[in-house]
Amino acid sequence: MNKKGVYFLLFTLLISAMVFAHGASGQIASPSAILTWRAATFSPASYQGKNLPTAGSQVNLSVEVINKGVLLNLAKQNILWYLDDELIASGEGVREAIFRPRRDGLQDVRVEVWSQFGKISAGAVVPVVWPEAVISAPFPGGGFYKTSLTVKGYPYFFNVASLADLNFTWKVNSKEVGAAGDVDVLNLNVDPKAAQGFRLNVGLSITKKAGDKQGSSREVVLTYKKI
Repeated sequence: MNKKGVYFLLFTLLISAMVFAHGASGQIASPSAILTWRAATFSPASYQGKNLPTAGSQVNLSVEVINKGVLLNLAKQNILWYLDDELIASGEGVREAIFRPRRDGLQDVRVEVWSQFGKISAGAVVPVVWPEAVISAPFPGGGFYKTSLTVKGYPYFFNVASLADLNFTWKVNSKEVGAAGDVDVLNLNVDPKAAQGFRLNVGLSITKKAGDKQGSSREVVLTYKKI
């Protein structure tokens, strides 16, 4: 390769390096907002999922802004919170907001943070559900073989602080029965002489003791199978 070829190659490599450097320096990540929410509803201690809100329950919103891996100080930034496009909170440094859903369904929440970088937005869809009563009856196919059995009730997403704020009403074959110990546990005894295929319709109704009439019911059918 002659000198002209060498110079041309070096010139091309130099230009390419300059273009690459300019491109790399131009790829500056924009600040991003992270919106999180938490519902103040009750669920069993064994539940590992996210609590969902119900109508009337408190939902806590929070926002953080990250720039180049560092959390921004939002104390002096103007922050606006929206629920279904309706302004619910605003002001300098208002990193948190609260709302109480008035209905079930999907609720759109959005936050705008106005900083030296301009407007930084984030949004989320919050599913508002009806509370649910669940009966745990660990019998495959609903069949049980022993004459003594235990079922347990679990309340999910009620607008209460603890289990003590709830009423549990148990029914067996449409007849109300009382729990002997813990209100959420029902112990049953079946006559050993019961016929093969004897059925137990176990129903549970869970309601709030105070406030609105929030409640949920569930029923399971258990069948006696003699060994």
